Amino acid sequence: MDYDKKLILKAVNKRCDVCKDFITEDEANNCEFYYSRTSGNRDIFVHIKCWLKAWTGGVMMKIKLIVTWYDIWIGIFIDRTKKAVYIFLVPCIGIKISKEVS
Repeated sequence: MDYDKKLILKAVNKRCDVCKDFITEDEANNCEFYYSRTSGNRDIFVHIKCWLKAWTGGVMMKIKLIVTWYDIWIGIFIDRTKKAVYIFLVPCIGIKISKEVS
């Protein structure tokens, strides 16, 4: 999302409405926040990481494209020990979905 300089300056030292931490100058300059205005003209600032965590129920997922010459199969594999799901729609090219390590 593109924010203008005025809004970025306004976001500095505002509290995130989810985690209640302040938005730092670096986070504001990198646009690592969401901004919204309520119908009552209240400004809401939320860290992107807090919004994603709240939106996904606290579970952050990591999706990675993998290319392996030795995986010549098509289908879905659930690896319970590594807590990951592998999806191969084309032999040797797949997607790995796992929990993000914090």
